Amino acid sequence: ATIRNEYIGKITHLVANSTQSSKFRAAVSMGTPIMRAEWIYKAWERRNEIDFHVADEAFRNEFKVSPFQDCVLSFLGFSDDDLRSMEEMTEIQGGRYLSLGDEMCTHLVVEDSIKQLPFVPSKKLFVVRQEWFWGSIQMDARAGESMYLFEESDSPTLKTSVSLLSLSTPNSMRKRRRLRDTLSQFTRESDNFSPFPPRKRPSAEASISLGSLLDISNTPDSCGETPKSSIRPSKCYTAVPAKQSALWHV
Repeated sequence: ATIRNEYIGKITHLVANSTQSSKFRAAVSMGTPIMRAEWIYKAWERRNEIDFHVADEAFRNEFKVSPFQDCVLSFLGFSDDDLRSMEEMTEIQGGRYLSLGDEMCTHLVVEDSIKQLPFVPSKKLFVVRQEWFWGSIQMDARAGESMYLFEESDSPTLKTSVSLLSLSTPNSMRKRRRLRDTLSQFTRESDNFSPFPPRKRPSAEASISLGSLLDISNTPDSCGETPKSSIRPSKCYTAVPAKQSALWHV
């Protein structure tokens, strides 16, 4: 075997006497087995056994650092049945438990329905949600407390989160309103869709001339020949296709 002072990717086992070091946190995140120092001493005692291997799972499990090693837990808000079960699990996983408010406690595990603490905790006490307790057992190692810290309902952190949420909500509503208006406008334009290109808005004079032309075309005399004297060059109308706009070409 080889020894490394720094924790790197090739490490297969970490021997630790404390659960507070950065190496311990790195080993937890990488899933590396974390062992007590007794693992090495006992393995050395059995070094002459032919069939013995230090990495044997049954032997190794006897010396793994338990999830709640060095932890003294107390609980708040749980029913009597849940409390007894969690206290038993605490001892099985290498920890201890004391009554609520004991100064020796290192962790206070809070049930999800609790919004306020009945006392002011000390700065050394980790106040965590119950997910920390079950998550540590599931991963077979002490989970990082920073991800599971309990926040009271009127705490500054929670107020800041609520304020940010309230500030972002109107913006989201405005975006949804603009999107809804755009879709409504698009629907109206689709209903009035014409296969012909859009025309420019005619002026008042052009509208009157066009109306006069329509009136002439509807008279019986318009089908016959018109005397030359009645034809004025300025009043001749020729069907000229409207110029297509750039929007239509696109």
